[in-house]
Amino acid sequence: MSDEPFRLLSLDGGGIRGLFSAAFLAHIEEHTGKRFADHFHLITGTSTGAVIALGLASGMSATEVLRFYQEHGEAIFSRGRGVSQLFRPKYDNQRLIEALQDVFGEQTLNDLKVPVAIASYELVQGIPRVFKDDHHANLHWGGGLPVWKVAAASSAAPLFFPPVQVQGHDNHIDGGIWANNPIMVGLTEAVRYFDRRLDDVLALSIGTGTQAFRLDRQGATGFGLLGWLQDKRIVNAVFDAQSQSAHYSAKLLLSPDRYVRVDADLSSSIPLDNYRAALPLIERGMHAGRMHKNDIEQRFLNG
Repeated sequence: MSDEPFRLLSLDGGGIRGLFSAAFLAHIEEHTGKRFADHFHLITGTSTGAVIALGLASGMSATEVLRFYQEHGEAIFSRGRGVSQLFRPKYDNQRLIEALQDVFGEQTLNDLKVPVAIASYELVQGIPRVFKDDHHANLHWGGGLPVWKVAAASSAAPLFFPPVQVQGHDNHIDGGIWANNPIMVGLTEAVRYFDRRLDDVLALSIGTGTQAFRLDRQGATGFGLLGWLQDKRIVNAVFDAQSQSAHYSAKLLLSPDRYVRVDADLSSSIPLDNYRAALPLIERGMHAGRMHKNDIEQRFLNG
């Protein structure tokens, strides 16, 4: 086993708010001249974080990933179904799939330059699923899967996009319902399949902007089905609760010098599908990059 720290990059879900993560990574890469994919042993991601993770692992620079969001983000979340979304997802996923196919082509997970662990949820069996390349002798199924399908499956957020069939008769939705912050997925992978101890792991976790989901007692007791569905409250509550739980679990497991969490505290909620509202997150991400650049370079990009 190597004496080098095991470097783990973890990327949260958050829809179009992935602009924050991509901008942060782009600033760091541009001003260090170093690519994240060259310095991490594993990249894990969920939903929009899965798209970024797979982009970096495929050889794209973070700037190219950010450009992907800028070129396709608005189109992916356009043409909502209006009233008919009461009976079907708000968007079809055709534009998302076309954009992913265009950028990833025929690549499979085993073609990637860095091992990955991508969170999704499979509905037919009713189980969490983590898509991986074959980076261990006991892993034999996921490596041949198309990268674009895995990205689409992890991004199929309930209420927003329809489920995605990856292979056979399966049916996948967004991994954010159980691992919106996939840091614990990455830590489990490091220990189980890379044979590393927790005190060997050096983890960088990047969020997509957080505004804690809160309700006063009167508001909470007054919600029925429509109240929880309004403004996707139930989705926001599930994603936010899971993200915080994973973050605090990682803080308890890793010493402060082994775990870095970068996120933006949002003064107001930015919907997962509002491209225009999310555009300021580019500057927020760049600013976070300016604040953290030296620390990130010293801790993670010198190996």
